[in-house]
Amino acid sequence: EYQPLAYFIPMKEGNGVCSIAVSTYLAKLQNDFIEISWKKLTKSEQLKIQVPILKLQDSQMISFKNQLTHVIFSHCKYSLKAGHGADVTYDFVALEKHILDRFVRGKPLINYAFPGMSYRNDVIEAMTFRKIRTTIEQSSITQQE
Repeated sequence: EYQPLAYFIPMKEGNGVCSIAVSTYLAKLQNDFIEISWKKLTKSEQLKIQVPILKLQDSQMISFKNQLTHVIFSHCKYSLKAGHGADVTYDFVALEKHILDRFVRGKPLINYAFPGMSYRNDVIEAMTFRKIRTTIEQSSITQQE
């Protein structure tokens, strides 16, 4: 199905509003999670590094990618009792520490300010020269040696 490219270009109005809304929501969600975790880890209000959203890399985002279940299972203990079935207990303190160390520590806050679209200088200059050519009468210059 045909989708216009405009939906994927961040704009403050029109079709690009959706991409800004989703990106801003996800960035704010990560920032909130990191700030809460940072306070828990360090017991301080110290601000962390901020990265502009346009320069963000995959390694700077929180991503579990099917790893969370393995971390949870590594911190639970199974015991079988005759007639009672399986008894599962979780080591929540170790689980919390492992999740914070593996997935949160070292992640920057995301500065989700989107700059407006701007033309490159050569485009602006070309438009200026085109306007000059139409307003001022042009004549050919002969080449002299």
